[in-house]
Amino acid sequence: METESIRRVVESTLVPHTAFNRAVQRLKQGLDYSLDSPEPICLAIVGESRTGKSRVLEEVALDMLNSRTPEGVIVPILRIRVPSSPTVKGLAELMLRALGDPKWESGTQNNKTARLQTQMKKAKTLMLMLDEFQHFFDKGKRKIFHDAADWLKILVDETRVTLVVTGLESCLPVLLRNEQLSGRFLAPIFMRRFNWLDDDDRGEFIGILGAFNDSMAEHFDMPRLQDEEMAYRC
Repeated sequence: METESIRRVVESTLVPHTAFNRAVQRLKQGLDYSLDSPEPICLAIVGESRTGKSRVLEEVALDMLNSRTPEGVIVPILRIRVPSSPTVKGLAELMLRALGDPKWESGTQNNKTARLQTQMKKAKTLMLMLDEFQHFFDKGKRKIFHDAADWLKILVDETRVTLVVTGLESCLPVLLRNEQLSGRFLAPIFMRRFNWLDDDDRGEFIGILGAFNDSMAEHFDMPRLQDEEMAYRC
């Protein structure tokens, strides 16, 4: 099997675990609650790198794919990856581009913001997902990008979408200390790495390796990843 084919097989294999399922359920519940809530629902998924945060977003988005109607393209979930040192202009452009705006670079900052709000409403966007939200906090300078955070809060208020952010724990100061966003988010959803010294964590981790092993064994000659000695090395 070619390298690219191997990569696709591995990346398409999903073995849900307790924290993953809990996060997916919380996002779906948040979206349901938002339909009747007087205020936009804001949720944060926080955890170390490679704990499945982005995969949670992908799983939720699978149930609400884009579609085309006579009135235009429907984008129920708008998702972007936050760049380093985010600016209002940069975020607006990323979102406009994700919505399919051919002139996403054109216009002033205020013009882009107005177009974005209009297009999100026209596309019937229900949820805005921001991955890598820790970039809203500069760890080196210990500062929050308040302009971008304040703009985000106003965007969510104007469009009435559910806001979901994912990031490392370094994003927590943004949620706790920014005046516009603090108090808007529900309790963070933490996705932590498995602790080998915890019996429950170790048992679930070995079970996940076993399920992954069974899936991969259909394509490759696999060692028994679920054996405890092998699992410890993983």
